[in-house]
Amino acid sequence: GRDVTRELEELASSRGVTLCVAALGSAERNREAEAAVATAQRGGGWVLLANGHLAPHVLGALVKRLAPGSHAGAHRDARVFVAMEASVGAAVRSEAAPLLRVSHTVLFEAATGMRAGILRALRDVEAAAADMDDTLANASTT
Repeated sequence: GRDVTRELEELASSRGVTLCVAALGSAERNREAEAAVATAQRGGGWVLLANGHLAPHVLGALVKRLAPGSHAGAHRDARVFVAMEASVGAAVRSEAAPLLRVSHTVLFEAATGMRAGILRALRDVEAAAADMDDTLANASTT
């Protein structure tokens, strides 16, 4: 698959919606993600939970939290997106299965071919350079 964060950020921006990107994987990040989902349910924002394959138990809990009737009073415009690797182990698939059954599932395949690979590499270099610029800027202000 491929990272669709940028496209989702652009879509949210074009619709005037707040998007919170929360990466799963550690206990602290999982709590932050759950708080972001709760905030979106109250205020109508969008949440992208990245690395869903790293925290399948969170996905299982998410099904219960988003089940019809369990979120009375939730904002009608709230949306939760989950990004995860398509090729995960059986344990992850079994915990994520209930969420996948009740969701609209979209699979984003990475483009193939030499041109697509070169463009992907250039985007990665661009992103790394931007991160480095941010790191250097933050270091110089402290």
